[in-house]
Amino acid sequence: MTTRPVELSIKHWSLGDGDPPLGTPALFLGKDKKTYGENTGWVEFVPEYECGGIYGKSAPDYQCPHLLREGEDLGKKDPQDVIVQDGKEERLLHISVASYRDPLCPKTLYNFFTKAAYPENLRVNVLQQNDPEVDIDCLEGYCELIKKEGRGNHSVRDSFADDEECPHSDQIFIHNVHAKDAKGPTFARGLLSSDTEQFYFDGKVSPQDHCMSTDSHMDAKVHWDKKSIDMWNSAGNEYAVLSSYVNDVERMGDINKREEVPHLCMITYTTNVRTHATKCARALPRPKITTVWGAGLSFSKCHAELKAQVDPHTPHIFDGEEFNRAARFWTNGYDIYTPHRSYIYHNYHESQSNPVIHTWSRSFDANEKKQSDYRLKTMIGIPGGEKDVVKATEMKRSKYGLGDRRSLNQLITFTGFDLPHGKISINGENHCGNLRWVPFTEHQNGVNYIPKFDSNENPTDEPKEGSVWYAGTSSNGKKTNEEQMKRLAPTPKPVDVESIHDNKDPEAINLDTKSKAEVHRDFEPLTTGKEKIIPDPLKYNGNKVGSVDEVVKNEAEPVYDNVEPRVDIKEEANTIPDPYAKFSDNGDGSIGETMENKVKDSVNIKPERLPEKISSKIADSVNLGKKKSIYKLTRNNLRADKGLMENLRVEHGFSHLPFHVRAGVILLCVFLFATLIFNVLYGKSNKGKKYKR
Repeated sequence: MTTRPVELSIKHWSLGDGDPPLGTPALFLGKDKKTYGENTGWVEFVPEYECGGIYGKSAPDYQCPHLLREGEDLGKKDPQDVIVQDGKEERLLHISVASYRDPLCPKTLYNFFTKAAYPENLRVNVLQQNDPEVDIDCLEGYCELIKKEGRGNHSVRDSFADDEECPHSDQIFIHNVHAKDAKGPTFARGLLSSDTEQFYFDGKVSPQDHCMSTDSHMDAKVHWDKKSIDMWNSAGNEYAVLSSYVNDVERMGDINKREEVPHLCMITYTTNVRTHATKCARALPRPKITTVWGAGLSFSKCHAELKAQVDPHTPHIFDGEEFNRAARFWTNGYDIYTPHRSYIYHNYHESQSNPVIHTWSRSFDANEKKQSDYRLKTMIGIPGGEKDVVKATEMKRSKYGLGDRRSLNQLITFTGFDLPHGKISINGENHCGNLRWVPFTEHQNGVNYIPKFDSNENPTDEPKEGSVWYAGTSSNGKKTNEEQMKRLAPTPKPVDVESIHDNKDPEAINLDTKSKAEVHRDFEPLTTGKEKIIPDPLKYNGNKVGSVDEVVKNEAEPVYDNVEPRVDIKEEANTIPDPYAKFSDNGDGSIGETMENKVKDSVNIKPERLPEKISSKIADSVNLGKKKSIYKLTRNNLRADKGLMENLRVEHGFSHLPFHVRAGVILLCVFLFATLIFNVLYGKSNKGKKYKR
């Protein structure tokens, strides 16, 4: 007898209801339609939703993420990098740090090693972009701190030997690049990814080791390494990637006792796709699956870093890096999780007070930036990318393209981002609440297998069953794929929003926790007779938003119409990419929500409502704002509750300023110029005269 599915009871708190009870796992959805929170307020976090959707464990298609299969060992080649403890081979923790002329880099290394439970297991690679004649060397500075401040006493095995002048210095690798050759944070992280790949080829990195990437101005809690690994294990997913914008060092003690963490789940569009409107998550019992990856912290098994490396062909990129990396992780089968606890912290205040932190933009090249944007847009199918479908497909299948475990169409459905139209949402809602895991077929060679590419970065592995590029059983499928790609045009049909809201489409996805509509996904290729047809990763049929639409041979209706995108992606080739304030500290210890205008370049607000404009000239990190509540807005702002507020992004550049500010600046310049002329003329006519006071 089949058991009838029972819907989960998921609580919801509107803004008028106040905060969820203290200690209740909750996710903040938004405060109004501008944040795409149709059901504004808070929703209860229910871990069961990840595997079974609204029916939880009673769902007939209940399925949880993949775990490590028995027999998939570490497989190290270099005996020097094998650590055996109590007869068991241990995983190393490889840390990639991008640093641009950062005087806090030595302190970051000092914090990581002296506060680690197992510092002997750490391997740190620093991409150091310094001016050697001016800037302090990160490794030398670390050794000086060891002498000055001591060695710490947090090592479980007391690995800081007394006879070593600079303990663990042999575990730190410095990749030097002159500051004048720097081309932005994505370029730097691309070099770090290439280093990790080379370490893998040399047998120094195992796919089963842990890998972490972060910034060069960080602090950590005691035993952060062990706690981070335990947190990753608690996700229950071999393909988990923990990622977020980490909390500020001033919040290290959980000062408001709410166990709040930043939660990334939204984007906006600038010259590319940009992470936007950081939400808040409270008292989570475990990591929470989400839609967006953040460059400030990424923690996973190393097979994730090796399969979805940072694209090194994207110099001068800030906007566009994070969601493209999220897309590449996700299509390779990886899932982004919001960490439910903070163990790594960002020193926002000191790092942003560094006057040289944004000077990497001096090497800005408009043509290189334009090519980088074009490349990233092509990868995720947003307007402005390659229009030739065959060429776009070749780029997506290349080494730094998309993965083959899930399709781009599935990504659009999962995230809710209407990428082909350049819209933030496919149905007017965000996907910041409970999300269901999207199944995929693991690679036949196992999780540790790293796909191979030739010298031109083209794949050498033939697509097999389970790959989204697989097109048949009797041939390699190359011809079939090309024929299908040629049938596609670059712009999809508009989304049928009415069918979504009315739930007319039986397969339509609705992640509102009160909805009964649920997706029963089938990710296997369609079969028409003896021929298997590839589920096309390029196709996004707006009329079936909740389903994975396959291309059926000889279908009557065209897949795409030539429709202009709803929101144009800005083409600003001569604009230096701007970082921005990711989230804010409200002074009461709560995490503020970043609110941005999704269409305009800046937010036009009255000066009296914002005590101090926030400078956004930042290179490799985000700006949390100055100490305490200097950026706290007045009560006139829309607020979610006492613990959430708006933090406005103000782009640098004269054209981004509000009209009244620009007018004032122009008048001031005219006045100063007139004063200068007057002084010159007046000084000449009165030359030699003496005056008495």
